[in-house]
Amino acid sequence: MRLCYLLASLLMLPFALFGHGDIRGNHDELEKRFINKPMLVDKNYQEYLRSTDSWKQFSAVYPEWWVQFNESTGRPHRAMGKPIAIPVTGSPEQAALYFLNNQAGMFLPSGTTLRLTGTTSTEQHFQPNFTQYFQDKEILWSRATVKMTTDFRAILFGVDVYSDIQLSDKPVLDQQSAVVSATSGVDHIERVVVNPDLKILPIPHGKHNKFRLVYEVTVRTMSEEGIPSEYYTLVDANSGRILYRQNRVNHFANTDITMSGTLYPTHIYNPSQTFALPYVKMLLAGIPYNADANGQYNVVLSSSISATFSLEGPWARVYSGNAGTTVPSFTTNIDPGINNVTFDNNTTIRHISAFYHTNIVHDYLKQLIPTFTTMDNPLTVRVDRTDGNCNAFYDGSSINFYTTSNGCNALSQVADVVYHEYGHGITNQYWASNGLNFSNGGMGEGYSDIWAICITANPVIGIGFDDADPTVYIRNYDFNNGTPRKIYPQNIVGQVHGDGEIIAGAWYSTALNMNSLSGMAAIFAESHAGLANGPDGSEGQVYLDILIDALIADDNDADITNGTPNGTAIINGFAAHGITLLNTTSLTHTPVKSIGSYAPITLNATVGTSQFFWAFSQVRGAYQVNGTGAWIPFTMTNTGGSNYSTSIPGYPQGTIIGYYLGTEDIYGALSNITPTGADAAVNPKLPHFIMVGYNLLFTDDFDNNAGFWITGLPGDNAVTGLWEQNEPVATTQGSMVVQPGFQTTPGGQYCYITQADPGTGLGSYDVDGGKTSMQSPDIDMSSMNNPAIEYYRYYTNDQGATPGTDYWQVYISNDGVNYVPVEYTTTADHNWRRFVFRVTDYVPLSATISVRFVAEDANAGSLVEALMDDFSVYETQTTGIKENVSILTAGLNPNPANDLLLLNCVVSRDENFMVIISDAIGKEVYRNNVQFNAGTNQYSLPASQLANGMYQVSLSNAKGKKVLKFVISR
Repeated sequence: MRLCYLLASLLMLPFALFGHGDIRGNHDELEKRFINKPMLVDKNYQEYLRSTDSWKQFSAVYPEWWVQFNESTGRPHRAMGKPIAIPVTGSPEQAALYFLNNQAGMFLPSGTTLRLTGTTSTEQHFQPNFTQYFQDKEILWSRATVKMTTDFRAILFGVDVYSDIQLSDKPVLDQQSAVVSATSGVDHIERVVVNPDLKILPIPHGKHNKFRLVYEVTVRTMSEEGIPSEYYTLVDANSGRILYRQNRVNHFANTDITMSGTLYPTHIYNPSQTFALPYVKMLLAGIPYNADANGQYNVVLSSSISATFSLEGPWARVYSGNAGTTVPSFTTNIDPGINNVTFDNNTTIRHISAFYHTNIVHDYLKQLIPTFTTMDNPLTVRVDRTDGNCNAFYDGSSINFYTTSNGCNALSQVADVVYHEYGHGITNQYWASNGLNFSNGGMGEGYSDIWAICITANPVIGIGFDDADPTVYIRNYDFNNGTPRKIYPQNIVGQVHGDGEIIAGAWYSTALNMNSLSGMAAIFAESHAGLANGPDGSEGQVYLDILIDALIADDNDADITNGTPNGTAIINGFAAHGITLLNTTSLTHTPVKSIGSYAPITLNATVGTSQFFWAFSQVRGAYQVNGTGAWIPFTMTNTGGSNYSTSIPGYPQGTIIGYYLGTEDIYGALSNITPTGADAAVNPKLPHFIMVGYNLLFTDDFDNNAGFWITGLPGDNAVTGLWEQNEPVATTQGSMVVQPGFQTTPGGQYCYITQADPGTGLGSYDVDGGKTSMQSPDIDMSSMNNPAIEYYRYYTNDQGATPGTDYWQVYISNDGVNYVPVEYTTTADHNWRRFVFRVTDYVPLSATISVRFVAEDANAGSLVEALMDDFSVYETQTTGIKENVSILTAGLNPNPANDLLLLNCVVSRDENFMVIISDAIGKEVYRNNVQFNAGTNQYSLPASQLANGMYQVSLSNAKGKKVLKFVISR
């Protein structure tokens, strides 16, 4: 191993994001964060900070401004509102400093040293940015900024600066010792670069910061498989401890002469086509020319002449192999008149495709951000690398594509992968050109996907990846066709590709709401000027900053408080992924679990003060009766101060009511949903449940009380993760809890879990290789009237190779042979959730009622964990729904169903029934009036027209109704 110590600061690699694995997403054990848990907003503390003297002083002068505080400094991270005139003439930088020192001077600590890092400029705004220095040392991730109109009116500012820094400016360790620490445990080192300028790292610690003097060390490696890495490392200059390490290699993936080439316009599974090749270099009589965007050259010739063409131009230069230095080229004669020249016989379709698409994304970038010039140079494009496979990456100066091998096509032939890798260059270089260091990996991956989607108009990324299956893709944002949306914070996993799907999804949902991909792209590009940024782990704050930047970019009168032209589309697009202006507003509600017969149901909630006070509208929610029919909306009434209340009408005993509520902004977006995800239109999570007129009969809590539960049923084939009665063991993937370390019984210790072994790693004992089942003992309900069953469950399936594809299944049976689905969902929920259902909604009562719980890993390599606790049975004296006595029996077969589903019904007399099918959220999807004759009847339901999921079918007339539930699964 040879180490090369480059100590000159001019040779220091720029602090910009060159990494986070690859386009597919691989966990890197060497990476380390100083933010180890998601920095979720403390709504109560935000409210406290808004009550402090400094903000009161500012808001007394500027009352129509709101703020979100940096909770570790107590100073405004983002404040914005109606424009404030800055009484200074001169440059934007002078105006910004005046504003920070005078109009917002109460937030800037005395003696603060700020140095200009750069100014972003658009047709609408200036935004100077400053970095804080202490004892002549840069404080990492510090930033003071002012966004102003071109006539010097401030509309936003942020003061992420620090005070009370207790730090010696004399390091204990020298640079060589820092290098030893940075390289410890790192193999295959090619180069080490250390910055001789010490920096100061603020580490959030509760509501303040700890400060560390650090060396910046960059370690370049190349694995035995040929995968490059470049680890930006912060080493404590006193202890030698590694505080932060981030891989900054972004893997994934009428003229005389016309130049053309055959290439893949989209991917290898769509036909290749011949296109004009833009910007190809031609050397003619010693004079270089470049083709125009249409692949044409303007030259004047009087006789034949030899010309050499190279697969390079002003924006791209193609090389072959791992470290090739020769650009594909050929020489041919050019004649006066028309010449059609092709590269087809002189290089591969992989080289031509990569060159073509690199130029396409460059030109698209220039359309949207014409003032950004840093990418206006020949980017190195390396094709057919053999030192790895199944990926592509950006390393800060080049985009790289492996050759076809190991079951994967060369991604140089996949247009959106080329655009994605180039997108990393855009974000890195745009931020660097404005004096800041692009740091957030999730944002970087998501933004690269959006650049690709904007060009292809296709929300599916990476089709053509697999060399045998044309249906395999890398990521999918096709929400119109059922792809589940990734939502903050429940889908934050601490892995940049997964976390990036949240912000990419927010932008794509905005495009769907606008019905204009190009309209979204214009706002997306303009919002770059806000330079949203933050270290890995701070996605909650970064994504909210992006929403603010999007609204400012869309604003047309420098007053965000009166709305923006596309504000509703933006707000609802981001809200669909959990990013809202009211995310930092607290909503406190104590769920109502039970109530007496016909008693009005009062729901109360308390809303904390919002820093986005102008955006708050009301508290609203919805409820559903007995899991059938449409959700009934309600709006809560303000009863004084921050308190809200509403009343749901009383219902008869034997009724079960599901409900949720949340805060609504002026755009109609609902935030702070309780329970989280219960309002989702597709694959909703469980709501709160209210049991009307029920009495508890018994509970199996698996601590003190438990019947004879059966595990390991016929057909089970899982090899690990089998159900067992045990103490849960906490396991995490990044910041996401996969199995919690607690159960639900007050004072309890045990529940049923899918196996655990303290001290083993993540994935060691999750469900693998098939399904595992457990079943309750038989419960005699033959003499009961209207029993209900309650249980608490925890389920996760959204980590691993095929996230969100494995089903959580609960079935009920009255004979031990035929089982009817109660729950059948692929929706993960990283919370203990309570579920309640009436037994007669699924099966007739008998002496052998049993419930079966199934967790399954039916696909490749997912992390599947399940837990169940506090299984309870309730009873009441009367039924809540009038049963039609003329319906003797009713059943569905098969269930789950595919394309054939038969309703079998025995009735005592000739009657007409309305047959209605509703989906999981109560939306009616089928209705028909059917005549049933006395005796046995069979009716075919339209299963082939239904998507996968849970449904219910009701048979009703004036005498009552019968409800059955079923699942479509293909």
